Amino acid sequence: MKTELGEFIQRERKQRALTLQALAREIGYRNRDKGARRIERLEQSGREADDLVTRVIGALGLDVARAAELRSRDEVARKTAFEKWVQEPQPMKLLQMVVGITIEVALPEGLTEAQAVDFAVSTAKKGARLCLVLDRRRSLWITPEGKTTLTLTPPDHPNFPYTTVG
Repeated sequence: MKTELGEFIQRERKQRALTLQALAREIGYRNRDKGARRIERLEQSGREADDLVTRVIGALGLDVARAAELRSRDEVARKTAFEKWVQEPQPMKLLQMVVGITIEVALPEGLTEAQAVDFAVSTAKKGARLCLVLDRRRSLWITPEGKTTLTLTPPDHPNFPYTTVG
């Protein structure tokens, strides 16, 4: 996702006729290719470690307050886009974890959330720990004993519980 901060930095770097490698050298990278890749990620996503942003802004002689304002606006835009995305309907999924393997079980059509939870709890009682993905933010973890734990993903982190062992 292009950002105002990233575009600002890229525009200013190009106006100074600096390559990514030249800027990387100027901010202290011995491995200019690695530095260039990090600067390029900064220009593309606006998201990199604060120390890199500070060094790039300093090397280019950019207005620190302007860069902070753009970064703040980018963060608001990123959170707004995520909140809009997370509200889009998504079918519920039932996931079973088996020693590093995830098995996705299709739920019967038209289940309400309460019916999906009942279905998942009855399935878990057959001996497997399950994760019911309720939507893009919430997952319900269910033990074979019927104990449930609801987890919520933080902003900017889509709900992909099968990538987390928990």
